[in-house]
Order: sequence, then structure tokens, then C-alpha cells
Amino acid sequence: MNRINFKKINLIISIIFNYRSYLVLSYRLGWWHINSFSDSPYVADVVAHLNRSVIRNSVLDIGCGLCSILRRINYREKKAFDRKQNILKAARLVSRFHNIGNEISFERFDLKTDRVTGKFDAVIMINYVHNINPDEFKQIIRRIYYENLNSLGEIIFDTVSFKAKQYPFNHDANHLVNDLDGSLVLIGRYEFGRSVYSFKKNSTTEWE
Repeated sequence: MNRINFKKINLIISIIFNYRSYLVLSYRLGWWHINSFSDSPYVADVVAHLNRSVIRNSVLDIGCGLCSILRRINYREKKAFDRKQNILKAARLVSRFHNIGNEISFERFDLKTDRVTGKFDAVIMINYVHNINPDEFKQIIRRIYYENLNSLGEIIFDTVSFKAKQYPFNHDANHLVNDLDGSLVLIGRYEFGRSVYSFKKNSTTEWE
């Protein structure tokens, strides 16, 4: 008689009751994608912040993951960028079953090598920018501010102060935006020294 493999049984039960487990296994995603909405309070705060915005015409999420934010905000145009095709496929599948408002458009995009086109009321860059060195990230924010942000639009980004291998760069929010005309607002502080900010553009300033 074959012995019962409890590990496999537990895995099957987990897949049945947690669709994220299925996605992680099927699309070979990183383990952090298994976290639910309730496991990430900063995501809930960003969703609440964006849904309170007066102007909600267009939003872009760069490094969208499974679109935990985009799927919960009500904007006329929603774009999702990620550099990994498997993540985009998984996010597209999830959005078919859970998405508020208009459909999300997906595009493969590498923030370090590709250039954003179009104008947006909000641009989101969260939970991966700690892999970009401060000077490079500062230039990315500057370029998006001048080229891709509508007047009174905002950039949502996070910093992490926790010292660990998975967080190679600890950004200073003020340093990242100190030469731009806008208002920096703290959305919230969370575990691992994570802080989430909104930087809102004050004017229609173009490249100098």
C-alpha cells in the first residue's frame, strides 16, 4: 500500500484555496507574489489614496506584478508594465476575474532600458526600486516628471531603510525629488522600514 504523501496533499489543498499559489507554481513567479491583499497594508493605503484623487483619467504601474493596486483603482485608462513576460501573463489572467472599472492594458517594459511614452495622472513604482541605485532612480523620476506626468499628476514610490541583501539600495525620498517643483507627501510607514510617498507635480514645467 502506497504511503500517503501529506506534503503533496497540503500543496493541493493550498492551490485549491489560494489561487496565488497556483499562479506562483504555474507561471514560475517569485514567492512574494503569494501574499494576499491583506498581507500588504501599504498596497491598501495606495489604493485608498489613488481612489480619493480628483483627477483619475490615466494611471501607469511600472513593475506591476499581479496588479494588486491597478485592479482596485477606478481610472479611465490603466496601463501595466513589467519586464517579465510570465508575470504579465499571470496578471492578465487575474485581471479577467478581479478588476474594478476599465480593462488594464499590459506591456513588457524594462525601466532601466526602455522609455515611457504618453502622459499620466499617476505613475506607480513600488516594491522593486530598492534594486536601482539612487542617482539612477533620481534621473528616472526626473524624466517621468517632465515627460510623462500631467499637470497635478503624481508619482507613487517607496523607499526601504531596512539593511538586508534583498534591499541593496536605501533611498532618501527628499533627495530623489529635491530639484523638482512638487509636493512630497508621506502615505504611510510599514515593516522593514518601508515608506510610501506621493510626489505631486505643481506645474506644467517642461525640460529646461
